[in-house]
Amino acid sequence: LTDWLGEGGQPVAMELALHRSQVCIGCPKNSRGDLTRWFSLPIAATIKKMLEARQDLNLATPDDEKLGVCEVCLCSNKLKVWVPNEFLKAHTSPEVLAELPANCWVKQEVGG
Repeated sequence: LTDWLGEGGQPVAMELALHRSQVCIGCPKNSRGDLTRWFSLPIAATIKKMLEARQDLNLATPDDEKLGVCEVCLCSNKLKVWVPNEFLKAHTSPEVLAELPANCWVKQEVGG
């Protein structure tokens, strides 16, 4: 989980994850499809394991079926909506921030 939630391993509150997911489902950069569209098989398998861990922790939003992969940062939005800001700040490059749409919650929360 540290690869996904950071050292503390604590997801954000449901209210924040839900707000984030609603922004993502309206974003043109939210691209759906099989993970292998963006990632090699080993990386896709690792992401699938993280998605399973998310389910084991009962971390889901009503928007999950509409969440895909962000075409800018190449993150699984089903996972990313739960990530604490400290982890996002530490792992989001200025280049990625610059490419995100203006209404992106990552850009608004992390800065850019």
